[in-house]
Amino acid sequence: MRVGSKPATQQAAIASHAEALIKEGKLEFAGKAPKKIDILRQFEVKNVRPFTYNAIQLKSGEIVIRKVLTGGFVPARPGDGTYTAPMKFPKLSAS
Repeated sequence: MRVGSKPATQQAAIASHAEALIKEGKLEFAGKAPKKIDILRQFEVKNVRPFTYNAIQLKSGEIVIRKVLTGGFVPARPGDGTYTAPMKFPKLSAS
């Protein structure tokens, strides 16, 4: 399944849409971590102390946002954080 044209363009669209959702407070972090085999790519969307938000693009084309507490004295470890449920981003289909 091809979603968009270039990874950099996709990442910019994902980051823009995710930042808007974060700013509006429309994300619910009650989902499960995606399986590693289902992940296409992962990148940082926003770093606002005390949290860092990462987008996880799944091979299915859906996006999961991960929120990690990074403002403390203990560095984040793999598996730390909370996740949204997988969701479709409308801007990706237009890319």
